[in-house]
Amino acid sequence: MKSFYTFVLLVVVLATFQLGGCTRTIDPPPPGGVYRSESAGASFDQSVNIKNMPGEYVARFNLREIFRLPGNPDIIYIAAGENGIITSEDGGKEWRVIETPLTFATDVVVLENGVIVAAGTDGSGQGFVVRSLDKGESWNSVFTIPVPVEDKGIQIVGGADVRPSVVISIEIDPFNPGRIYGGSSLGTLFIAEQSGKTWRTLFTLRSDNAIQATNEITGVARLLPSPHVPGELIIITTDNRLLKIANNTQQEIEIPQYISTPAPVFGSNQTQEALDVAYIPGFPEALFVGVETGAVVTRDLGQSWVELPVPIEATERFNTIQVDVSPTNVNRMFVVVNEVIYRSEDGGVSWNTFSLGLPQHTIVDFSINPA
Repeated sequence: MKSFYTFVLLVVVLATFQLGGCTRTIDPPPPGGVYRSESAGASFDQSVNIKNMPGEYVARFNLREIFRLPGNPDIIYIAAGENGIITSEDGGKEWRVIETPLTFATDVVVLENGVIVAAGTDGSGQGFVVRSLDKGESWNSVFTIPVPVEDKGIQIVGGADVRPSVVISIEIDPFNPGRIYGGSSLGTLFIAEQSGKTWRTLFTLRSDNAIQATNEITGVARLLPSPHVPGELIIITTDNRLLKIANNTQQEIEIPQYISTPAPVFGSNQTQEALDVAYIPGFPEALFVGVETGAVVTRDLGQSWVELPVPIEATERFNTIQVDVSPTNVNRMFVVVNEVIYRSEDGGVSWNTFSLGLPQHTIVDFSINPA
């Protein structure tokens, strides 16, 4: 099964419910919310109903990254901005809203012991992490996000004269189910122990850009713990760089502008922007990367690259791109550009295309059920 969410989805047929002997008309869901596939991604249907709330739909919510419960991938959680968190226990067929003390929820994970950890902001924009031990019935604040000082990297608690730092991405350590990694909008990486109870700073990203203004800070757009090497993290930054963090060091993985075609005499040192990344199961040094021109693969952590022949229109403008690989079939690959899904069943040699038919909207995350 494949399921992901986007800001837009198909409009369904008008439905009616019998209430107290009269007929109540239920409006169809607006574009937005979640698409769901039971055909290995060949086609998708909207799935946005909220349990016990006829006429209310998650299509109206500001949905973000998808999280599947370890050991039971049919249980799904999604941070839903100002609406808190939504969860499904049936693989995304129906949803339930969980309220949080956050004004805006940016990401959520659920540990194997049932502890829910959510990141977001309060009314002033200050970043917080909260935790629930009772499936979202009550919450405790466990971390106020500090702000990095750019000159020496010393961590201080943000004051009124600095921009608040917000945790954008949180992920569970594949090698330690009680440990969580977090990445902030101002480029700080955090690590949490004891099921999200205690937090500390792990690393602060460097810009490594001599041209960049001194007041610019590189933030974390996507954080991905390695399933192959303990403690290794892959980062997509807000300035679209691909970084590997390991042993308290930062290494940039550069993607050349010219891979399948010869580089011109001038500009041969140009690199491409990285927009999304996925590990390839079973291959520790392989990465699948969404770039500004489509998708590329490296089998040696960036020493060499292969450009995939994804049939994207040369004139198409990218708002978003997502890449993913099936955890049980490495030949099944997905590239999602705006609201179009490209699927390969032969390791990226050939591609099939499925469009949601909603050109004004974009898909913001894509999740494959490992079962």
